[in-house]
Amino acid sequence: MASQLALNADIIPIPDEQPSLLAVIIQATKDPSVDVQKLNALFDFKLRIEQRDAEIAFNQALADLLPRLPRIVKDKQIKLGAGKGSIPFASYEQVMRIVGPLLHQASFTESFTSEDTDSGVLMTLTVRHRAGHAVTSKLRLPPDAGPGRNNNQAI
Repeated sequence: MASQLALNADIIPIPDEQPSLLAVIIQATKDPSVDVQKLNALFDFKLRIEQRDAEIAFNQALADLLPRLPRIVKDKQIKLGAGKGSIPFASYEQVMRIVGPLLHQASFTESFTSEDTDSGVLMTLTVRHRAGHAVTSKLRLPPDAGPGRNNNQAI
């Protein structure tokens, strides 16, 4: 219910909810006397607010997610050859089997891209949140032309 304000014996209703910034911008576009630069500035301001809100939602979801992430068991090994031992690691499939559902419950998605470069491959991970904010991480991997690998396998 709207509040009321008495002014010179007239009753002026005061709405409980203020119009959204988008509603103000839309209304302003209908007024030919409104300066287009000011209208653009208002719209840019609205976009900055939305970006800030999306980043806040991302950070809150990440803060909620981090304590829930379990330790991942290393399920694979890189064999270094006879008498040289091995290096244990968690496979991508193992990591995503455990972490994937938690990411999705927290409204995150992940995507990978790769790009050939003169010095190897540039891998890019992008983590996006439902609110619209995204974080990107890049890793440059040099070719690994170890024994038994052809040029394609070395990438």
